[in-house]
Amino acid sequence: MSNAPIGISMAVEPFKLDLHAREVLRVARERGHDCFMTWLLNTPRANSFRLGMRIGGAVFSFRSGRLTRQDPAFPLSKGDHINTTAFPTVVSKQRTKDFLAARGFPVPEGRVFESAEIDAACDYAEVLGWPVCVKPDEGKKGYFVAPGLGDRAAVRTAFAAAASFHPQVVVERSLVGEVVRFFYVEPRVVGVKISMPPNVVGDGVSDIATLIAQKNAEREVRKLPGHLPIVVNAELTDHLALSGLGLQAVPEAGQRLMLRSVSNGAVGADTIECAEAIHPSYGAMVEDMCRSLAPLRIAALDTIVTDRTLPASAETFAVLEINNSPGVLPYIYPWEGKRQDICVPIIEMLERVAAGGRR
Repeated sequence: MSNAPIGISMAVEPFKLDLHAREVLRVARERGHDCFMTWLLNTPRANSFRLGMRIGGAVFSFRSGRLTRQDPAFPLSKGDHINTTAFPTVVSKQRTKDFLAARGFPVPEGRVFESAEIDAACDYAEVLGWPVCVKPDEGKKGYFVAPGLGDRAAVRTAFAAAASFHPQVVVERSLVGEVVRFFYVEPRVVGVKISMPPNVVGDGVSDIATLIAQKNAEREVRKLPGHLPIVVNAELTDHLALSGLGLQAVPEAGQRLMLRSVSNGAVGADTIECAEAIHPSYGAMVEDMCRSLAPLRIAALDTIVTDRTLPASAETFAVLEINNSPGVLPYIYPWEGKRQDICVPIIEMLERVAAGGRR
């Protein structure tokens, strides 16, 4: 919220809240908490409506993953992020990595550059060794994240794009493996998923364009919140071209073909629940990381895992970034796997905070 005039209603209209807030509302009501809704009077758009919750003597606000604590006397104020003093560290990808590396946790080697330092960034990429990843130091939803870059020209293009989004840009070693996101709610990991880039599975007959159309049709039938259609654009066709493929290519039966290098839900990524299919040592290490960042109360850690059946180590695991305000939908509505209702531990954590405790 800003200092603009704000409206308030004790009659919550769920359809005006974003999909993430509706799930939090569901659990807050189930646990008997009073809820209300606020919005900017001069911006009555869907993305201006926030869920308010009175829990014990405390007031909290939620929208699109961002959870804040309000002053009970001024519940319409901007409020403070629930992660309080941990927020500034976590909001920066490079500060997060530096903090974790100093405490012995595995992270990809990298540096942050100002937007004018594009030549220095290209020089550093060459010294670091190919492939590299370029991304904004502060970002969201995977915007302008470019992994797997193999030459200066690609770094220059990706750097300029990232710098248009944020003035500081990270260049780091690009790692190969599954992108696994751990959802942490103090004091434990409450959800684990593979963030899989948009993909199709071949049947030996259909071309890629047809397979995409079929999967998008399945999306429409299943209507899982948070799973959007695969977007066919120049980025997708350019990614296919790197493997010598076009939309008319026919994958082999059973072949899973990745259509992009990033796992952004906005362009059709899949959520694969994997809580029981990953070695428990990964969750334990993530919990240690989050506790080292106390008072971190809620976060999602994007990691690279090379073999989830092996114990966590510097050879099998690295943390890419931590998200202060993660969405809940992919865990509750996975494309494959079991439902993980992470809103329950979120509300339980708020109840502990309201009661003056942290555990």
